[in-house]
Amino acid sequence: MRLGIAGYGSIGQYLGGVFGAAHDIVVYDPPKGIGSCAEMDTCEWVFISVPTPELPDGSCDTSYVESVVRTLTPARGFICHSTVAVGTTERLSARYGKRIVFVPEFAGEAPDHRYRNIENRTFFILGGEPEATTEVEPIFASVYGASCRFSHVSPREAEIVKYMENAFLALKVTFCNEFFDLAQAVGVDYERIRGLWLQDERMGESHTEVTSERGFGGMCLPKDVAAVCFSAREVGAPLEVMERALVVNARMRLQARDRAGAVV
Repeated sequence: MRLGIAGYGSIGQYLGGVFGAAHDIVVYDPPKGIGSCAEMDTCEWVFISVPTPELPDGSCDTSYVESVVRTLTPARGFICHSTVAVGTTERLSARYGKRIVFVPEFAGEAPDHRYRNIENRTFFILGGEPEATTEVEPIFASVYGASCRFSHVSPREAEIVKYMENAFLALKVTFCNEFFDLAQAVGVDYERIRGLWLQDERMGESHTEVTSERGFGGMCLPKDVAAVCFSAREVGAPLEVMERALVVNARMRLQARDRAGAVV
């Protein structure tokens, strides 16, 4: 099957490597001078992996995603891996009359992320109309194997799950950073108590290391936490714990930068 990838950054390149083993891949990334609309319109499905940066008010900028949906016309539809505000998939599908399946991407930014090894990826969440998600499942099964668990859900459910995951990971980082400070204040070694704590397998080792940069950063967690907090306020269900985590994280990272500057 011919598949397109709109947006050839970290996730787009990862998708190209994974699905290129079983399918004919066409790439479209105008800022990089790669591909054309005409080439993309020869594809059955197009993966969307363009940026969704944070706007000044904290909301999610979905303009790049919308541009892809508006501009391209694949034969069957789009598979969106870009993190978008809840309701975006339905809104764009209705506006442009095109099928969109939202598939939250859990393979992080790091090249050695465990989910970038296809053997470690055992589940996929397919958010869209049942007819469309049913067509998309075999595309993933062709690469990841039929033994993968596929959950067919509404677009809103899939969109909020992605935010829920990133918000939790950000909160976990903040939590561990605060306990790092507490450990220092009472004269104990954080790494030692971390090891003792992680003997309880319910805790999970990921996102428990405390780095010199402090708090959570990168391309995803800060913008996604800000975006879901914005959306939650908009619907009258504020995420008060996450709002506070943003404040604490900003303070920690600023203090870390100040310390680094003082050392230099």
